[in-house]
Amino acid sequence: MRYRIMLGETALTLPQEADGRRHVWHLYVVQHPDRDRLGKALTTASIATGLHYPVPVHLQPAYKHLGHRVGDFPMAERVGRQCLSLPIYPELLPSEQERIAQILKEELVGCAISPVRSSSSS
Repeated sequence: MRYRIMLGETALTLPQEADGRRHVWHLYVVQHPDRDRLGKALTTASIATGLHYPVPVHLQPAYKHLGHRVGDFPMAERVGRQCLSLPIYPELLPSEQERIAQILKEELVGCAISPVRSSSSS
C-alpha cells in the first residue's frame, strides 16, 4: 500500500492489516489529534477527504434512551475526533497519492505533535 510507505514515518496513526489478511481498502482512515487542520490543508489543495462516523454510536440520537454520556467510551470518542478518511479509489494515480502525502507531511510540521516518529532514544 502506497499510503503506508509514504506516511509510515509520520505522526499519523495508520490503519493496520491483520496478520495473514489483506484489506480491501474501501476507506483509508488515518488518525491525528489535529485532524481538522490536516483536512483543511487538503481541502485547500482541492483534495476531498471524509469524516466517517465522527459521532460515536453511544452519542447518536437513536441510542439516547440508553443514557450514555460523553466520557462513557473515551476511546471511541477520541477516534471520532481524530479520524480523517483520505482519498482512495481504483483510479487514484500514484502521483496523486504522492501529492496527498506531501501535503500531509508539510502540514504535520506545523502541528503540535512531532511529524516524524523518532527511533532514537535521545
